[in-house]
Amino acid sequence: MVVSNSLIDHEHIRVLVWAGLQPRFGGPLRWGHHGEDGAVVVGTVDAGSAAELGAALVGQNEAVFDARHDWDDDHEPYEHAAPERETWTAVEVLKAIDHYLYHAMDEEAGDHWTSIDAAMYCEALRHGIVANDPRWDVSTFDALAVMNTAEYAAAPLEIVRRVAPTPDDLVTRTRRPTGPARRTRSGRPHSPVPWMLTGADGIWVWDPGQGLVRLTDPFADGDDCGGWELAPDGASARYTAWRRGRGPVPERRRIDLVSGSVVVEPEQPPNTLVFDGGPGLSATVHSVPLDVYDATAVVTIERDGDVRELEHQFAVGLSPNLTGPSVQFSLDRRWAAVGFGWVANPFSRLDLIDLDSSWPRRYSGFGLELVGSGAVSPDGSRLLVLRTEHRSGVLERETCVLRTWSRETRPVAVLPGDEHQRIEYPGWIDDRALLAVVRDGRQVSVRSVDPDTGAHEELAGFRMPMNGGDVHGFRMAPLLVQSDPGTLAGKPESATP
Repeated sequence: MVVSNSLIDHEHIRVLVWAGLQPRFGGPLRWGHHGEDGAVVVGTVDAGSAAELGAALVGQNEAVFDARHDWDDDHEPYEHAAPERETWTAVEVLKAIDHYLYHAMDEEAGDHWTSIDAAMYCEALRHGIVANDPRWDVSTFDALAVMNTAEYAAAPLEIVRRVAPTPDDLVTRTRRPTGPARRTRSGRPHSPVPWMLTGADGIWVWDPGQGLVRLTDPFADGDDCGGWELAPDGASARYTAWRRGRGPVPERRRIDLVSGSVVVEPEQPPNTLVFDGGPGLSATVHSVPLDVYDATAVVTIERDGDVRELEHQFAVGLSPNLTGPSVQFSLDRRWAAVGFGWVANPFSRLDLIDLDSSWPRRYSGFGLELVGSGAVSPDGSRLLVLRTEHRSGVLERETCVLRTWSRETRPVAVLPGDEHQRIEYPGWIDDRALLAVVRDGRQVSVRSVDPDTGAHEELAGFRMPMNGGDVHGFRMAPLLVQSDPGTLAGKPESATP
């Protein structure tokens, strides 16, 4: 299991506990896990045990987080209360379960899953949701097909409390220690941004020549916001907003980062995702559930009015790219990279499509997934990928560079001294250098890295404006960065206003 092990917001936990009490989700739930002696320990959730269950879910997340990050700071105490919103849908709760398990299980969890109380509660909740929803049959339920729906994509990745508590609230919220004050400003950037930092505590963008800026406009009306995507040109960002007090149906919005103006995007047909490649370039992926196959992915690419539909992909959906889009384009607008995946199959397929040919040619590689949001080099000669291989009975996953013409994959080189740091690669700066974000505790170094040798040059540095466990990731604007790498530079932290 590939895990991240970040700290989940306590509001997310409250929603998971609340869901287990709802009759429409099979509640009040009853489940069991194997104790140390192998006997089944039965758990139940009701009004009296809800707080204890919430604390157990938080404790599982914190224990794995502490072990993975060698963390010894005190965590925020969990105080149970009703969630801020009680209109969550079945699909939204299913995504909340997936997000919790991704961050609350260790890498060996699969070997002792039934002995983990939190895991078995989540499985009981998932079963209760599916069994009580007329759209699904427990015996044929396909989790990947649900993940490929527009409703799942629009659901928030993490549920965060948005209304500040008052003294009369049942919940008293004491934040974890955050270290010295961050020298960042709030508002908007002066120009399009090369990258965005998303986290449980907010959204920050890199203002070229200035430094970090915390976005405030999307939250001005008190709406819940999530599902952030930075446009390839860095001028705007897309996100999903849940309008507080105005119904559970979310809106997909786009904000101009410089002006702050917001537009609501047209609603897409069910099971449809749209990927932005810059002006005049986009891909639409429509997943069609079938009786025989798990799903059929229909991919349509439009470039300057020329619309091409690729041959149907039977029994597959899009492969997950946890750090960026599953469909990406090259700067020269010739190449499209599309990741496909199968249910319960760790070996995804990555297709590189030549849009300049009269009939789109496809070069396929198996066991490969896109990494980052700028995974395609400007000339399409290299891709940043996650390679999955089966070695000695074990699946090994490694960040690599795929040379598209030779089909050779080579691991990204790391210099001595950086092996134990947290390194994230948002994408290509040019045809030879990668953008790397190196985290040493709360200090962040943004670098240009040669993936063949590991040689690097620091472009900017800053102190993380949130706890490391609250970071969701960096999203890069490949068209802006690859056209003008100078946008990656910024003032030193001491000079940031």
